Amino acid sequence: MEDVKGLPEEELLEEDLNDGSPVKDEIAGYLERIEALENERETFREVAGRAQAELVNYRARMDREMKKVRELAGEKSVLEMIPVLDNLDRALNIGDGADLSTVVEGIKMVRRQFMGSLEALGVKVIPAAGEPFSPEYHEAVGVVEVEDPSEDGLVIDEFQRGYTLSDRVIRPSKVRVGSYSEKE
Repeated sequence: MEDVKGLPEEELLEEDLNDGSPVKDEIAGYLERIEALENERETFREVAGRAQAELVNYRARMDREMKKVRELAGEKSVLEMIPVLDNLDRALNIGDGADLSTVVEGIKMVRRQFMGSLEALGVKVIPAAGEPFSPEYHEAVGVVEVEDPSEDGLVIDEFQRGYTLSDRVIRPSKVRVGSYSEKE
């Protein structure tokens, strides 16, 4: 676009800036502000880019560390169970001539060892028979009528043991619950 004098607009602007007018100072201030804002914008872009890269690296590091933790937990579990497997192998190699009571006693010992290994990993048996029924720990698979009112709501018998791992139920006990009702 050309001005009345026949000069392009940019040349007229330069002419105006060079003439010492108050507009010159105002425009120069705006140009400085624009340059400062552009520099600030570039700084923010760089900071955001670094933060994004750090987040990506952090996530990758956390994934690697979680994988390592799972592997170590699995290794600990396996190391706890291998001696139990060794004793089961020994029991199988006893032979046909072994006394039945000796075999049963050996199986009981292996079971105690296995429970010890589970306890070392944080596994505990959920108490059931004689305890008050708790839906948090017990799964009722049946109801049994009881004659004693004090047995109402108690676990009468257990069909399958329940277990917790670090105070979290991993399998509830399957139980029958006592139910008292007055007879007429």
